[in-house]
Amino acid sequence: RCRRGPGGGGTPRAGVDRGRGAGAEVRQDLVDDRRMGEINLYQWALFVASHEVRHAAQVSEAAEAFAATRPAPVNDPARTLLRQAVATLAYRASKAVRQPPEKFGKFRASPTSRSAVEIVAHMGDLFDWALSMAKGQPAWKNSEVQKWVPEVTRFFAALTAFDEHLASDAPMLRPAEQLFQGPVADALAHTGQLTLMRRAAGGAIRGENYARADIQTGNTGVEQPASRVEFD
Repeated sequence: RCRRGPGGGGTPRAGVDRGRGAGAEVRQDLVDDRRMGEINLYQWALFVASHEVRHAAQVSEAAEAFAATRPAPVNDPARTLLRQAVATLAYRASKAVRQPPEKFGKFRASPTSRSAVEIVAHMGDLFDWALSMAKGQPAWKNSEVQKWVPEVTRFFAALTAFDEHLASDAPMLRPAEQLFQGPVADALAHTGQLTLMRRAAGGAIRGENYARADIQTGNTGVEQPASRVEFD
């Protein structure tokens, strides 16, 4: 309900028209709002404008949130590249864990660092986490560390389960970039750690030209093709 304040008269429309040329007059038209009480037309216009701005920001936030969780299509180039990164990890990690020195699982670079088997166990946890992220239900679990062979087996099984999800028609509910920069990149770093630890433990692996390696998308098991170009 709108009425003219002291010293004025007319309709709200008239008040708005006058306000275009005389802001002071707009402040004389009073609006009786059931929530805010009696305010002038100028105050009411400010409130409506700020309210609309707030809702516009909410719509923008909702759109960004939806884009972040929108399932990536199966043929998404980023998804394809992520699978190749997973295959690359499998190839490199397989080389790092094959025929290790005796008691390598217990080897530590320093008294306060993880042992080799603890690193592999952590890598298995990373891909349990990666799969839960891809399914839209991220959950982290620190698994109880087993002996060397069971942990190596568990890591490659978790890696394969993640790759199978990427290869399926199931939606991927986290961006490929996020999955790469988190679990995949972390596991690649740990593979480098294992390689250095092997050298320190007296069981160095040979260098390789990985650009020429026979790395095949979908091959994520511990058994990998023979190296093509190695060097000391």
